Amino acid sequence: MKYLINGIIILFPLQYFALGIGTTKFDIFNIVFFLLFPIATFWNKLNRNRLLVVGCFLMFSLILTLNSSIQYPIYRFYSSFFWLLLTVFTFVNSYDFYTPRLFNLINSIGLILLLGIFFQKFMYPDLRPKLFFSEPSVAGLIMYSYSFLSFYLVFIKDNLKLNLLKGIAFFVAGILTESSHIITFTLMMTFVLLSNFKFRHFLILFILGFFTLVYLPESLVDKFSFQENVENYSFSQLSWLQGYNQAIASVKLNYFIGQGFGSTGYLRFYSDYEKVLEKSDLADLNRFDGYSLFFRWVIELGFVVTVLIVLYFVRILIKGLQKENISKYDRFVLFIFGFSIFLGSLLKEPNYGFSTFLLSFYLMGMFINTKMSVNTA
Repeated sequence: MKYLINGIIILFPLQYFALGIGTTKFDIFNIVFFLLFPIATFWNKLNRNRLLVVGCFLMFSLILTLNSSIQYPIYRFYSSFFWLLLTVFTFVNSYDFYTPRLFNLINSIGLILLLGIFFQKFMYPDLRPKLFFSEPSVAGLIMYSYSFLSFYLVFIKDNLKLNLLKGIAFFVAGILTESSHIITFTLMMTFVLLSNFKFRHFLILFILGFFTLVYLPESLVDKFSFQENVENYSFSQLSWLQGYNQAIASVKLNYFIGQGFGSTGYLRFYSDYEKVLEKSDLADLNRFDGYSLFFRWVIELGFVVTVLIVLYFVRILIKGLQKENISKYDRFVLFIFGFSIFLGSLLKEPNYGFSTFLLSFYLMGMFINTKMSVNTA
């Protein structure tokens, strides 16, 4: 069954064929994965400890529902709850589906996507290439994640020349998409370069970085006059700042617990940036997804819960980077590829129905459940 489940990964780039239900789209990878993965998991027999994690998630969901002080469509709740439940279930059970051949599959998919990006750019030089991904931004995230993965293999001295060439090629492909996920790539490379730091040092840097993120943009952007030359400002940046305002409004309601699954966009908040977007009839641009997964989780799960989740994965990443004698067939290699996609989602891709979101947790779970073991079996 593990080979069947892993084979579904070939569908993750086909976001163009997503099934639209209401205002939400669900990628074909997610739908097929939902139909088969639970069956395969029960076939392998469930672990009680993993069921306990799922039970804790259900309890937390109930607390969120009771805590919510805003009204929003029930279908939004059901949609978000369903996909997050599937994500948690996938994360805690994916360890059993690891196979060394999975790296070869992911590597092959990457090379096909790489050629596709270059071909599409050659055929349509004025367009941002995206292949069958939903947006060029998502295509860029995947290209930069593959680039980082290749450079990491160079870092662990695996086939130096070939992986260096691949890393450069994927990086160039990422640039062609004009995606801002070059920030994701830079952050991942920073983690590798600073991997000898202890976790508490990263914790300090994270706290400093967070408060810079929270207070610096508002203090700087407020100095600008949005009444003139609106066309000079990036709608993407304004949407990010609108999501930031919404997240801060949620924190003010409750510092620890969020407003519930699917509540993003229905929270009352004031934003100067929203007024600017309204002038171009773009007030709803990313309003209902918060623009970034981090903002969306702050709104829906709560600030403290979101920070704890992020720090948990960062801690695993740092410890994994400090391990020695890692090969390309190691579980950790899959983890860092998944973590790179997850980090990009935190910055800019907040849709629970995206295949990239579910795939990132599927790959990260293959390593985390090993309790930091680097065995390839």
